[in-house]
Amino acid sequence: MRPLTATYRLQFREGVGFKEAADLAPYLRRLGISHLYASPIFEAVPGSTHGYDIANYNRLEASLGGRQGLDDMSAALKKHGLQLILDFVPNHMGASPFNPWWCDVLEWGEQSPYAHHFDIDWSAPKLLIPALGEPYGLSLANGAFAITLDADNGGLNFTAPGHELPMTPPSYATVFTQIEDGSFEDLAHRFAIATPETTGELKTDLRERLQDPDARAKLEKALSDIVADRDLMHQLHEAQVWRLAFWRAARETLTYRRFFEVTDLVGVRMEQPSVFEESHRLILDLVGKGIVQGIRLDHVDGLADPLAYFLKLQEAATEATNEAEPYLLLVEKILGQGETLRSDWPVAGTTGYEFIRSLADLFTDPAGEGAMTAAYHDFIGEPLDYETLLLRAKRHIFVRNLAGELEVLSGLAAKLAAADLVTRDFGRDTLRRAIIELAVALPVYRTYVDVEGPSAEDETLIADATAIAKASREVEDDLAIDFIAKIWRLALEDPAARAEALTFATRFQQTTGPLMAKALEDTLFYRYNRLIALNEVGGEPDVFGAPIEAFHNEMDGSWCASARGSPPPRPTIPNAVRTPAPASIP
Repeated sequence: MRPLTATYRLQFREGVGFKEAADLAPYLRRLGISHLYASPIFEAVPGSTHGYDIANYNRLEASLGGRQGLDDMSAALKKHGLQLILDFVPNHMGASPFNPWWCDVLEWGEQSPYAHHFDIDWSAPKLLIPALGEPYGLSLANGAFAITLDADNGGLNFTAPGHELPMTPPSYATVFTQIEDGSFEDLAHRFAIATPETTGELKTDLRERLQDPDARAKLEKALSDIVADRDLMHQLHEAQVWRLAFWRAARETLTYRRFFEVTDLVGVRMEQPSVFEESHRLILDLVGKGIVQGIRLDHVDGLADPLAYFLKLQEAATEATNEAEPYLLLVEKILGQGETLRSDWPVAGTTGYEFIRSLADLFTDPAGEGAMTAAYHDFIGEPLDYETLLLRAKRHIFVRNLAGELEVLSGLAAKLAAADLVTRDFGRDTLRRAIIELAVALPVYRTYVDVEGPSAEDETLIADATAIAKASREVEDDLAIDFIAKIWRLALEDPAARAEALTFATRFQQTTGPLMAKALEDTLFYRYNRLIALNEVGGEPDVFGAPIEAFHNEMDGSWCASARGSPPPRPTIPNAVRTPAPASIP
């Protein structure tokens, strides 16, 4: 592979397809670019402007030019000595009926073969869909719901403003029994006992029945009558595996893991071998055929076990290329001040947030800090303490915006506490407060405790967070903080309890990243504006510049070191997708 020396990021969609990218190849070569860095090119939710809401991992977005267009673009890049780095999103997919896995889950719930492809709490009564602009009861009373016929596919959909959700096939029976002449009675009986295995044949039969104009007219009249009957519409709604709800309910009652606060993006269980295999077929094919020479991995801190994922992907990609050298993997990872990329990660480096931070420090004169701070405090009329503001924002975000995630963690901790005579007296609120304070005290986005337990780096982070949490005096009983830290470290002797602790640690670590991002990038960066040039993702607004020597030391340092034992490439890929802006979603 050609050494990575400079990248050019291209955002596909919105008029930019494979042909447009191919036409750019000569220009990129003249610029000295070594790699085209492409946003996701897989089939996304219709209307997507960014492609991070993937609907099908194994299908290219047709509007970009399809497989032939990609092959032509690849040929053009190679002709001009360029290679391709492709953005891949392992953490989440679009929660849309256009996603075939998610659509099947909406139809069948836990019976779906894809039920465990997603991070869904199947102990909950229903799969919550927080898509309504008002409480469910008001939407029902206002006639906001309808049932539509998908005659081409032999299906029925329950619709709400802006949403069309597939109905579970057994509930079709209720619809068919409303046809007065009994002409659909046979289908009613068969759909009433439908299963995921028999539904395909049943939908085919329904589609064929609807070729008769009279039969279709009867069904459409029945649907019209049902929509006018509020009680029957409610009955049909309650028969589904999902439940429509007011969008505000998402923050505390959502039943699936989401990307940050975006309910349209559902967490994928990439730690499951079958999910990994099914989701990586196409990208590994592109790697094996030499079309893709590097992969940029989006939001790796959302994965249950990032290290295990990297190892598996590195092995699969290296096998696909049949080369001895490790494959080029780059991770979207925001490193905190003083934090380095984990040395056991088989990746080449990050996408460059820390490089942007180093540049900001280089171009900011530390000698001006005093005057700038005084001017800022004079302008706003009061002195501000950055660290206090950050802690306050993190507490607020956790108890409000991420209340549902906090509730899940509190429940897991309470269950573990109740099983031990020493800890069973801890109340749920005490445990909840301890969880909050430990998460708030963590200075980085997350730790990486896995089935093997914490690394030395994680032990230090947990110990420091424990000390800070105790010093805050927000929790009356220090023993409760120690207990949560013990769960976090998997320091439980009973194997069953340790397994439950791993579940807690995994969910906790998947939550602290969004907590930091929402509190820092999406809140504090808009409240603390001493010098907005420092308010970039990965930046530290409270650090006002650094001497030139610090920049050189960081460039020679290990922040993007890999486990290869030799200096890896230093990818400087400014990631505009995560620059804090109201419209950014990935």
